[in-house]
Amino acid sequence: MKQGYIERQKEMYALIDQWENSVLNQKAFCKAEGVNYYKFKYWRTRRNQQLQPKVKVKSNPSLSSKSFVPIEITTPPSVFTGLQVHFPNGVKLTCTEGMSHDQIKTLIHIF
Repeated sequence: MKQGYIERQKEMYALIDQWENSVLNQKAFCKAEGVNYYKFKYWRTRRNQQLQPKVKVKSNPSLSSKSFVPIEITTPPSVFTGLQVHFPNGVKLTCTEGMSHDQIKTLIHIF
């Protein structure tokens, strides 16, 4: 990576941290800091993608298309903040860190 990119990344990540500790919404914060709102959103998305746990799906041809697919979470548990399941019908189910097994089971059963 180019040095300029890394410096810009550090600068933007520091601004994102600063915004997270502020009471302003993103647009107001960007205006106050003189930062382009859409560039700020880009860098925030990049950082969030880097913080997401890496999930490896194990391929098993014997499973039918209606079966659950076993997954392996390769990020340390201290980093894991939730799980998002994408159903074929377009529904996205987000399970946060504090959800109980019963809550997750109920949500999965609904969809």
